[in-house]
Amino acid sequence: MERDGEPDAYKLLLCHRRRRIVPTAEFHGTWREKARELTLDHQPTLGFSRYAQVHQVAWADPLYEGIVTSRSRPVTNLVSRLVGRRPDPAEQDSLKWRRERWDVVEEMWFDDREGMLNAWQSAEGRKAAEELVALRT
Repeated sequence: MERDGEPDAYKLLLCHRRRRIVPTAEFHGTWREKARELTLDHQPTLGFSRYAQVHQVAWADPLYEGIVTSRSRPVTNLVSRLVGRRPDPAEQDSLKWRRERWDVVEEMWFDDREGMLNAWQSAEGRKAAEELVALRT
């Protein structure tokens, strides 16, 4: 939904792939525990209002295929029309989404663009971001 031509919220997506030498259980366990805890510790500094992780463990999974289908051009155009918005001509086509292969996607929701930019560009925000990157590399 939009207010005065601006989105109600902004979402930052951080997409991660597992190195094949790292065992799957270890990789996902680290994200579910350490990465989540550290990210939520930095919530006041980074200014996000909501945080979520999406874990993918099998590519031939019906849930994954459902997510890919829900992001396809026909579905997003239909949803846009149902909520009274014009479909975005720059919308990615479904073939691109089918090539997408991420093991973990983090979502951070922000209430406004200025707050998001100010938080991440502040000295404290940059320090928090550096800590998050250090854990994830």
